Amino acid sequence: MVQNNIEVDQEATSINFFTARAYEEVTATFSWVPDCAVLTEANKPSFTEVYFAVEDDKCFNAKGDTIRQVIAVYDRPLRLNSYEPANAFTPNGDDIGDYFYLPTLPSGNCFNRFERIAIFNRWGRSVFTSDDINFRWYAKGMPAGVYYYIIYYTGQIYKNEVYVHLEDK
Repeated sequence: MVQNNIEVDQEATSINFFTARAYEEVTATFSWVPDCAVLTEANKPSFTEVYFAVEDDKCFNAKGDTIRQVIAVYDRPLRLNSYEPANAFTPNGDDIGDYFYLPTLPSGNCFNRFERIAIFNRWGRSVFTSDDINFRWYAKGMPAGVYYYIIYYTGQIYKNEVYVHLEDK
């Protein structure tokens, strides 16, 4: 396959095309899961040309045709404005909701990847940071109250708050 005037290795780019043989109508399956290497600019599609060849060699005068298909590849959108994470937890040692984490946090896309999370107390002092998207904040020694966090992506930030609830003893 040729992409952007460069010969592309089908196995390295997750392209699958299965040859089909049939009488009359012929159908075949084509699948491709492109990686970030095919994109050249953020928020703009990359165009890839794919050629399919059809040959009929069952007759004495073999016939063939080639079909050119242009495929537009877009980066997966990062929809943080509709992201609604949990907003409270209870670090009381009962093994239920003892830490703050965001299991459904989008990892990002080709041009907008997760970088880190920073959590701040109500006075703006940093109390936790992590560059691991699977972070867990246990809030050990922190008082109950509202904490604010910022999730940094390479091209975007997401701000929200979380409430630490501690039972009165």
